Amino acid sequence: MEKELSTLFTGQRVVKLEETGSTNRFLNELIQTEILPEGTVVTANYQVSGQGLGGTSWFSEPGKNLLMSVVFNPDFLPVKKIYLISKAIALAIKDFLVEENIPAKIKWPNDIYVEDRKICGVLIENSLRGSVVLQSICGIGLNINQEIFPAEIPNPVSMKLVTGNTYSIDECRIKLCRQLERRYLQIKAQNFNLINNDYLKSLHRFYDMESYETSAGKFTARIIDVEDEGRLVIKKENGTILRFSFKEIKFL
Repeated sequence: MEKELSTLFTGQRVVKLEETGSTNRFLNELIQTEILPEGTVVTANYQVSGQGLGGTSWFSEPGKNLLMSVVFNPDFLPVKKIYLISKAIALAIKDFLVEENIPAKIKWPNDIYVEDRKICGVLIENSLRGSVVLQSICGIGLNINQEIFPAEIPNPVSMKLVTGNTYSIDECRIKLCRQLERRYLQIKAQNFNLINNDYLKSLHRFYDMESYETSAGKFTARIIDVEDEGRLVIKKENGTILRFSFKEIKFL
């Protein structure tokens, strides 16, 4: 039987902004000036300089999407298992979308896709103390009601473009916070195998033979695992097993 804690704290305090440079940055600065309860959320209608993983920019039409950051204090989690936080956050977003009848998958490391189109980006910034993860600020940019995107964004999609429905941003935030808390508490309850197994089952391209490219050239391989530290584990056609960190491999 799954061991799971039950409480409700994520999103109990919400700081709403009309505009900010970055919700992650605003939340981090807020933490420096006051003691915030775990699960505090900062949300904005518009981000002037929203960022994605690896320093990429994140564009969002004002008032159309969910731009939020939430703080967790996973000081029970050893640094060697730090990627479980990313897995849990990505799973929570996928769970929320599936609940809304949107067939979402997780594209490694933690983007959320519907088929081959990106619906959500995640940026997690961790603070460490010794051998444990002291704090995680989890930034989420979820496309909800936006229908037109800049041409330079290669493959975007939104909830509205998938279903044709218009959504309440606040209701989506509340529902997502419930899923974030559920997955976070699974980590806290040491349900690591559950998180790992659900992540792999939800992973875009998992165990499918697909094309990739690295500095060594193009090849075909299948994803067989994602390690606790976040490395992607793939198996080439000839049986060779390789491990890659973020930006060391490109999906073709």
